[in-house]
Amino acid sequence: NLVMQLVKGSDVIVLSAIAGASLVTVYTLTSFVPQSVTDLVFMVISATMPGLGGLVGAGELDRAARVRNETMVVSWLVSVGAGATIIVWQPAFLAIWVGEKYDAGTLATVLICVMVTQLALVRVDSNVIDLTLRVRAKVLLGLFSALLGAGLGMLLAGPFDLGISGL
Repeated sequence: NLVMQLVKGSDVIVLSAIAGASLVTVYTLTSFVPQSVTDLVFMVISATMPGLGGLVGAGELDRAARVRNETMVVSWLVSVGAGATIIVWQPAFLAIWVGEKYDAGTLATVLICVMVTQLALVRVDSNVIDLTLRVRAKVLLGLFSALLGAGLGMLLAGPFDLGISGL
């Protein structure tokens, strides 16, 4: 859970340290809807995990692999469909909600949607790894990924001055 919180929260910490509170506000408002959709997708997909755990426990690994693949496809389809809708409607939504100045722009919105889609897929696989009881490798890889992501985010948002898109 700590590593997942690092993965999910390091972007805001890095951006606040590099670019300041005003850009964090724009980022947070732009990423609110995509992250909410991803959380909803994850909650729905999590409902399949007990059944998948039963397949793994019974040794039906081929069937479990098929269920995992179908879960990934559904997660990807819903995330991409929601992401496309968000990319189209996000500027209007933010203009009505808080004002146009809080829209990060199309490129940043597309990259945020790609990021949260990737996070949704990672979270599905994270649950699958939990079912197989190979938690140590998951935690170490997650920690490495969080640190690498934070380092690259600092580099691209800081010295390369790419702001939200660099993050």
